[in-house]
Amino acid sequence: MVLLQRADAAIRSCTACHGDLTRHVTYEAQPNGKALPVPQVTAIACAECHRESEYLPAAGRHVAEPLPASAAKLPDPTAGVLQTLDRRASSTGFQWSGLLDFGYRFVNIKGSEDNYDTDINLSDGVRLHTIETRLLGGGKAFANELSLEAHDIGDPNWDARTRLKRENDYEAGASYQRYSYQYLATGDFHRVNLESTLQDYSTEVFLSSDVRAFYSFARSNDEGFWLTQRIGNRNVNVQPYIDGVQNPRDYESDTSTAGLSGNLGGWLWTAAADYIDERGLDQFSYDQPAPANPAFNDSEEFASQTTLRGPGAKFALSRDMGSWSFDFTGRFADHSRILNGTGQSAGFDVTQFTTSTTAEGSGTATTWMLDGGSTYMMTDTLRARLDLHWRDHRENFLLQQTVVTTLPALGTQQTVVTNLDQRTTQQILDGAVALEWDLTKMLTLTLGFGGARESLSVPSLDLNDPNDYRSGTVRDRGLVAGFDWRFADNWRLRGDLRDFGQDGVYLNELAPEKARIVSGNLSYSQKTLRAATFFKHRYIDNQVSDHQLDYYATGLHLGVTKNSLSLDADYTFAHTDTSTLTNFYFDPDPTPRATYVGFVGDTHTVATTFAIEPSAGLHWELTAVWTDTIGSTDLGTMDWRAGMRVDVVINGAAGVEYRQIKYREDGSSDNYEANLLWLYWRQTF
Repeated sequence: MVLLQRADAAIRSCTACHGDLTRHVTYEAQPNGKALPVPQVTAIACAECHRESEYLPAAGRHVAEPLPASAAKLPDPTAGVLQTLDRRASSTGFQWSGLLDFGYRFVNIKGSEDNYDTDINLSDGVRLHTIETRLLGGGKAFANELSLEAHDIGDPNWDARTRLKRENDYEAGASYQRYSYQYLATGDFHRVNLESTLQDYSTEVFLSSDVRAFYSFARSNDEGFWLTQRIGNRNVNVQPYIDGVQNPRDYESDTSTAGLSGNLGGWLWTAAADYIDERGLDQFSYDQPAPANPAFNDSEEFASQTTLRGPGAKFALSRDMGSWSFDFTGRFADHSRILNGTGQSAGFDVTQFTTSTTAEGSGTATTWMLDGGSTYMMTDTLRARLDLHWRDHRENFLLQQTVVTTLPALGTQQTVVTNLDQRTTQQILDGAVALEWDLTKMLTLTLGFGGARESLSVPSLDLNDPNDYRSGTVRDRGLVAGFDWRFADNWRLRGDLRDFGQDGVYLNELAPEKARIVSGNLSYSQKTLRAATFFKHRYIDNQVSDHQLDYYATGLHLGVTKNSLSLDADYTFAHTDTSTLTNFYFDPDPTPRATYVGFVGDTHTVATTFAIEPSAGLHWELTAVWTDTIGSTDLGTMDWRAGMRVDVVINGAAGVEYRQIKYREDGSSDNYEANLLWLYWRQTF
């Protein structure tokens, strides 16, 4: 692995990333000692070697490997060090470490500030980029680990989390994430301002060495404001388009999950129950002079409240018995939905009118999702693999709507009552069986057969339209094939083919009748040089909705790491050809008509990172990403940054980073250039 191939990591041993391993060594050294996992890697440890602004400890996850001969030796348990380790195991104290990364950002924007806020949305001011603190407790402490971390405090998107843990006793955690999204590009109705938050709380308690109880609670909240486009009042002919319709939306969801998991005679099992409670409020309104007679207003105001509630269950079972392994997971949900809507509108056709609308709806939905897989070792070199996936969704919804139209000038009133019984069912079976043969120690071949079957029934949108799709069954079957060939030292060639599949579980017009995915890559890797190339092709189509996607991409990667220098460069080319017959857009006609939407074009992306440490305590880095798209839309971006960091005091460093982003779109006023300067201080404790 690249992580273990770094010369500086090899000579520093496992402690370079995992920190204090004394408790781990103690347990491993004692006869019949209980295995104790090594401490998790933290962002503090990553910052010692990696100078990136983002730290991803999970990216370096790897299996345990023997240390090289040049590595520093771990304590020898037979040399008297056990006494020291035993004292640590009986300690109630804590060891503390921390990381603080904060600074000030300067921002200058030329061009469209709205589009900059859509893409980047970073502003001037003091920012706390990373704060992390970790307490590691001795063997008798109330916790083995207590941690707190937060990122990007002061920016629109930020997060914080904490965790408390004691090995084989309990674990508890909490997290908070905030996400802000704006879409402010030019257009008649392109305005979105959305803020989302997610709170997550979880706890796990060991009831015995083989059984654990767990509980989690998550609350998500979306609060947003849209400016949308609507077709005008249905009572007016010809129907106009209404731009800039105000459409505020609020959504809140609570999900609780409780369950047990454990090990029973080698069978790993999990059983859990959950409950979901969602609430939503969707509104829209507009008021403008009536096209037929500007002396009267054409207005509409509508509000819709929805709830979705119900229980669910999750279960999982797996077993590894040497030559045979098995895993099975299942998900069940039984939800009910209630809708209440009210609206008032006014307008002028041949005369003035007002309309009052009330709607009530209720329904239920049950869903089963089952997934299973098994591997059987027929011989030391031949394996059989089986994968099956099943989904069964059934939904009933009763909707009653009453529309009362009043014509004041004529003194008349008309009432129209609509009752709809909408029923939707979907069953999908998707599976494959394949043989894997280790032809040699360097070459593995895979060959199999798979198929997919989907039965779908949906409510008719127009009972008078004989071509309106309501129900049917689509089938697809084909080959599963692949190979993995290490044909020379440091070289690896891989390829995969899946020539079937509905490619999804959603009830929408994009579910394909035919799907094909072909991919492959060739890579070379050694201690100082890395190179790779890849290819991927994806094709799907659905003749019912006239949807098609033809996509392929290829690219190159080159990486060099030597002494204090590191260089990575990537190039990717992607071609996309997709179109769908949809009713989202309409032709300028009194009767709405379905229209093709899609994209055809090529995208080129070049990315490079260059880092060097010319002397101790000095680090310099340059990164750049260039993207250019040519096709239905012609646009391009250039995003590059250069930074330098200097050690000033022990464990403390000052840094500066300059970033420039340029966005170009032909024929658009959304072009901009942004210059960002980040001055910061990084301190480890």
